[in-house]
Amino acid sequence: MGTRRAGRLRSYEPTFVHGLLQTADYARAVIAAVRPNEPYEVDQLVRFRKERQALLTRTPEPLELWVVVEESALRRPVGGTEVMVAQLEHLARTAELPNVTIQIMPTAKGAHAALAGTFSLLEFGPREPTVVYVNSIAGNVYLEKERDVRTFVQTFDLVRAAAPDPQETPTTLERIAREMQGS
Repeated sequence: MGTRRAGRLRSYEPTFVHGLLQTADYARAVIAAVRPNEPYEVDQLVRFRKERQALLTRTPEPLELWVVVEESALRRPVGGTEVMVAQLEHLARTAELPNVTIQIMPTAKGAHAALAGTFSLLEFGPREPTVVYVNSIAGNVYLEKERDVRTFVQTFDLVRAAAPDPQETPTTLERIAREMQGS
């Protein structure tokens, strides 16, 4: 892949909050859970994740991020209630950035085009091909063949169209946080 710098990232997240949107405590809980045999790496990986988040506020051209996250991922008590409420509040603040769009796919929506799993579309510029990044327990895969990329672009477009308008995200995040706190 080299050292190309993505200008736009579109991602579907069925299980966790996207790494660029995670608080340190949430990231620590996720990393510790998915890497139980590598506890010595947790702090290093959390630090790396936090450093990457600077892409969202870099100047002059911040990364453009569009994430569709499953409601069930936001209801999973990763790190406990306090960590999750802080995570939801962080998502609401981050969604206010002009270059960040967050949509929440309601669980009640049922089956949709992206249920097969997590993926991201990395876009580097008008003359550069889009790259698909697929993250799985079996390893990470980068896809660059036009046919593969087209399939994932179409899937993202379908899931984005099926999810509620991004303007509904703050209200949904507030509701989930209240429900988690039992109020």
